[in-house]
Amino acid sequence: MSRRYLFTFLLVWGCASTPNAGPEVQPESLPAAAKVPAPDSTAVGENGLSPYRQGLLTEYDIWNFLDTHPNAEAVRQTLGTPDSVWTDEEDRLQIWYYFVPEIHDYNSVEFDPATRQVTGFEWD
Repeated sequence: MSRRYLFTFLLVWGCASTPNAGPEVQPESLPAAAKVPAPDSTAVGENGLSPYRQGLLTEYDIWNFLDTHPNAEAVRQTLGTPDSVWTDEEDRLQIWYYFVPEIHDYNSVEFDPATRQVTGFEWD
């Protein structure tokens, strides 16, 4: 009888839904170099959203744009303010994360903090 309860418990526990992923809040304790400035009026449309957040760009358009290794300001104007920013301890790499609700995952853009150019990206 206890095997039946164990099996039922494992079945219910294994099929339970996972918590929904959401954008992380950028902590105030980050160094000044890691903080991203708020978007200005030239970076957003009439409704306050970037072209990416408005849905004006396809994933392929974004991939082609990032493949040209633009600077951080061009990325911010095109994709908007990132949902989360991470900088390594030696200040050799900075990653901006953008949450994509359709796939419940983050896409990332890597920058060299010294040159502020895109060095890599993972965009689905």
